[in-house]
Amino acid sequence: MNLWIHRLIHMELLTQEELKRMMLLSAKRIEEHKEEINKINIFPVPDQDTGNNVAKTLAGIKEAIETKEFKDLNEISEAALDGALTAAQGNAGVIYT
Repeated sequence: MNLWIHRLIHMELLTQEELKRMMLLSAKRIEEHKEEINKINIFPVPDQDTGNNVAKTLAGIKEAIETKEFKDLNEISEAALDGALTAAQGNAGVIYT
C-alpha cells in the first residue's frame, strides 16, 4: 500500500518533507504534460496557455522550496504560497494559488 494512502487511512499527519515532495512532484508532472493541457484549454478563453501558466506557477513553488529546509508545515506552506504568487501566470496560475 502506498505510504501516503496508509497514513491517510490511519489519520496520521502529513510531514513537511512529504508536503515538499508532493509539491515538487506536482511541478514535475505539470511540466511534463503542459502541452497536453494547452491543447485541451478551450474555456473560458481558447488561448491554449493553461498548461504553461500552471507550469510557471508551480515552477515558482519549486524554486521557493526545493533547496530549503523547513521546520514545520506552516513554514513550507508560506514559502510555497509566496513562490506561487510571485510566479503566477494567467487565470489558471492565480486560481491555483
